[in-house]
Amino acid sequence: MQEQQKSIGDILPSSSIRVSRQQTSCTVEEDAVVLDTKHNFYYGLENVAARIWQLIQKPISFEQLVRSISEEYEVDSAQCAADSKVFLVELLKKDLITVDQLTNT
Repeated sequence: MQEQQKSIGDILPSSSIRVSRQQTSCTVEEDAVVLDTKHNFYYGLENVAARIWQLIQKPISFEQLVRSISEEYEVDSAQCAADSKVFLVELLKKDLITVDQLTNT
């Protein structure tokens, strides 16, 4: 069973992350352009941010996301987790992603 998390920043290793339905996006070369359809505002994502956006097109656990990014960019996984969480929390605040926590209930 999945339960939408209530607390922003409560992203756990098992949290399932995916893009929200209130956005549309496209890839331009290696970058991503994201349109927030609720607020009619767009964002340009480059480099690692664009890669994270690509990975969360389908639900992925935070743990899998960090593993993929840290291996692909050859960075320390603890630093990758910290930096990724900061980015994801910003996306969550803007309602561009959803974060669900798997529960046993």
